[in-house]
Amino acid sequence: MVYQGTAVPLGVTMSELNGDISFTQPQLREALEKVRPRLATVDPTELIPINVNPVDAATTVCGALPAILNFRSSIRTHLNTFELDHLDGLEPLAMALIQSHSLFVGAKAPPTELTNVLSEITPLRERFLTDVNGLKTRGCLNVCNLTSLRGSPGHRRIATDVLTLTNILRNNWEGVSSKCGVTEAELNRAEFLADRLFRLVSRRAQAPARLAEAALERQKIYTLLVHSYGQVRKAVSYLRWEHEDAEKFAPSFFKSRKAGKRKKASAVARPSAGHETATTAAPATATAKPFNEQADPFLNSH
Repeated sequence: MVYQGTAVPLGVTMSELNGDISFTQPQLREALEKVRPRLATVDPTELIPINVNPVDAATTVCGALPAILNFRSSIRTHLNTFELDHLDGLEPLAMALIQSHSLFVGAKAPPTELTNVLSEITPLRERFLTDVNGLKTRGCLNVCNLTSLRGSPGHRRIATDVLTLTNILRNNWEGVSSKCGVTEAELNRAEFLADRLFRLVSRRAQAPARLAEAALERQKIYTLLVHSYGQVRKAVSYLRWEHEDAEKFAPSFFKSRKAGKRKKASAVARPSAGHETATTAAPATATAKPFNEQADPFLNSH
């Protein structure tokens, strides 16, 4: 068969072909930056819903690439209208999808740093307040009423309170440093944490917009990958038609999902015990697609 197009033995499995699939974080970031200019060309009305795990889809594509690339010369020779950019751009798209998915998940993740800052700054606020109240009671500080600093404040209020207490202590440091348990290192740390808390709270307010942006970027990359990989699978299927083994070289990443749906549909359709079906389904027949070496499956695909 002139379209064999690969040096891989027919009995070799995809797992034997692929080996380990791994990328470094810089590679993933670089792939995303490379792909981003293409996202402006994606029509928002043609976005494909993400109904499989994006990382699973991307790794399926990356795993299949070593075998698929062996078909490149045959595709170029026998499928004149095939756009090789679909094949050559698969790996960057797959890697960009992994990176964009990680950014999307990160945008959804709880603000761990906010929790850590709060766990450190809240006790500092309480210690500062206790010391300032004690110094005021002993006449070491002449400050206004501090009742506004009591209670359970919100995040911004905590940061404001800490800065207020820090300034009170700093402005009177020479007279109170030896009479309280607060150290200058704690004052420095408190100022840093208060500033950090302000920034984190402001960033959290922008989280919904960042999440929507990350979701849209991920869906655009997924759409491009599904389209390009679909074109590549069509080419491989054409070249391997007589061998009927195209799925081994370019497997669908929707396969497991479809199998699950078929299993569920079969369970729903199965008659209950003790009941017979009213009709008997006619045996299914399949007509083999004629193979035409002159036909180009991409002539009407654009």
